[in-house]
Amino acid sequence: MSNFDTLYNAGMFPSAVTKEADLDPTVRDTIARLSSDEINALISAYKKLDSTAQSNTQAFLQVCGF
Repeated sequence: MSNFDTLYNAGMFPSAVTKEADLDPTVRDTIARLSSDEINALISAYKKLDSTAQSNTQAFLQVCGF
């Protein structure tokens, strides 16, 4: 499973992102370079947020090009 798939399955992307091709090439490259520890840390931190904070995070990621 790719880093994108792992993050996608964790629900970390806004609804507009359904496949890796929806992301900017720079973002795709950055996600691909993340280590498993970094991926796990991102998911762990995200899951500790309440639903409002998760929604705000998704909106922020969308603005940032994720």
